[in-house]
Amino acid sequence: MQGKHLTQKERFYIEKRRGEGVNQATIARELALPRSTISRELRRNTDPTFNGVYCCRRADTLARERRHKPLPNNAFYPLEPHLQNEAAWRLQIEVWQNSDILKPASRRLSRVTFP
Repeated sequence: MQGKHLTQKERFYIEKRRGEGVNQATIARELALPRSTISRELRRNTDPTFNGVYCCRRADTLARERRHKPLPNNAFYPLEPHLQNEAAWRLQIEVWQNSDILKPASRRLSRVTFP
């Protein structure tokens, strides 16, 4: 496995070997992958509309869709791209304005307190 995602060849191999009735542990050993990777692949990318049969093409499509789907906890997700950029820019300015750089020296905290 080159990167952190399964390739189409690996998915095809999983489909072929599952069709032959080979268990997940054997497939993982043959592909030199952790068993959990095969298990997770089959669990996440087996489409119920295919009657529970793993299909490498459908699995690849599902994985790609999930990879490019924005996370729901991203506050900028519902915004248009130009508004996302504006919000991010304003947040950077706010952080910069509230930083210690702009505060007077007398208000900065010191490690040592003199009587």
